[in-house]
Amino acid sequence: MQQTSPLLSANVPRYTSYPTAPHFHAGINSARYRDWLGTLPENAPLSLYLHIPFCDTLCWFCGCNTTAVNTYSPVRSYCDMLLKEIGMVSAALNGRRPVSHIHWGGGSPTLLSTGDIARLNDALRANFDVLPDAEFAVEIDPRGFNHAMAQALKTAGVTRASIGLQDCDPAVQHAINRIQSDEETAHAIELLREAGIGSGIHYPVPVHLQPAYQGRVALGPAGGAESARACAEVVSLPMYPELTDAEVSHICT
Repeated sequence: MQQTSPLLSANVPRYTSYPTAPHFHAGINSARYRDWLGTLPENAPLSLYLHIPFCDTLCWFCGCNTTAVNTYSPVRSYCDMLLKEIGMVSAALNGRRPVSHIHWGGGSPTLLSTGDIARLNDALRANFDVLPDAEFAVEIDPRGFNHAMAQALKTAGVTRASIGLQDCDPAVQHAINRIQSDEETAHAIELLREAGIGSGIHYPVPVHLQPAYQGRVALGPAGGAESARACAEVVSLPMYPELTDAEVSHICT
């Protein structure tokens, strides 16, 4: 029987949470959180993260804190609570602290209505001093992304969008429950470009498969020479760098 790599079975923190998940326990409460906020240097620029834990459908590979919704009501209610938390955090910091980075992740932040994007953005800027050169990044789902959403992000001051692209192969997409056509991805990139928002395509591929994968990210029109790299910055996130070829083959079959 083939043994699973220790890297896959190790209890490691996820990069998407900070402090990382192993640091949270029953003793982490509002008082402790307030104490942490109190240790922040008074004049140091802050980085703010807003989590939107909702998606239209769940991707089977995803381990993020999210849930699929069929109605917008829970999303709207969550935004109401998030607005309250923004005010509470600002109050705990005693004033409008400078902010140099903002990131909205999920889930799917682009599941938000354009109105709620404006509400959250207005609250952030009312409670914090967002610097003129602040980087404002948002994770987007190309599926259903449209002109109105791109313009709402532009109006909010978004400077960069992160586009998830797990694989262009329809068979792989069906296997991971992430059906996303090349046309949808390319269209989202074009809308972002028209709005003046930079974009990056992030695809997690085992390093052993990256050479073959490079030939599968072309998003130009049929017969065209334009590739994903010409549309946006393509960033590979290597996974399982310590696995052998046999282990990678076992994972992928």
